[in-house]
Amino acid sequence: MKNITSNQTKKKKITSADRAYSAIREAIANGELRPGYPLLETELSEQLGMSRTPVREAINRLKAEDIIETISRKGIFVKTLSKDELVQWYEVAEGLEGMVSYLVASDPEAELIELESKIKEMEDAIAEGNVDKWIVSDEQYHKTLYSLCKNNFLVENLQRVNVKLQLARIVLIAGSMSDKTKSTKDHRDTFEAIKAGDAERARQCTQNHWKRIRMAYLGYLN
Repeated sequence: MKNITSNQTKKKKITSADRAYSAIREAIANGELRPGYPLLETELSEQLGMSRTPVREAINRLKAEDIIETISRKGIFVKTLSKDELVQWYEVAEGLEGMVSYLVASDPEAELIELESKIKEMEDAIAEGNVDKWIVSDEQYHKTLYSLCKNNFLVENLQRVNVKLQLARIVLIAGSMSDKTKSTKDHRDTFEAIKAGDAERARQCTQNHWKRIRMAYLGYLN
């Protein structure tokens, strides 16, 4: 496991527990800590350069968010989502990101240059057959979209959901299963609706995208 660090900005006084929480959560979100990975306080303390107390507090916060779990007589592990949990979290993401797109499309002051550039990067990656580049650009597209939304509570909850979904993606994702061409078109359609200020269309395009991905994953699981 690489040395994991927090990128959280200091908008408030950041405690050691906050830094530990952000770092561990980020490592799970980017696939560095995979489902089923055992979380050892001693190991994490050494990685983060802090005592075990803030690490323990961070672990308790992640337990409360149902991102990690305790298995009796075995220890603490990054959670592996069940099929039912996967379906439910995808449904939540579908609704939340749909609203994000709706709000961004409703905002005449939203700066859309960066959002479109990420879609162009995805289109270029497909033309080049570069899967890794596409994955990075796709992640940046979603982050850019969230950054344009002024409802911080909505974005915070959507980011939390995406950490949960990452528990499934890093196990299930495969080039043959995830149709990146269709996903890129979905994002392009959403962008065009946002650019046109068509909030309902933007929401529908986003929700259709999440529904298609959810059904694809379910088909893979079946």
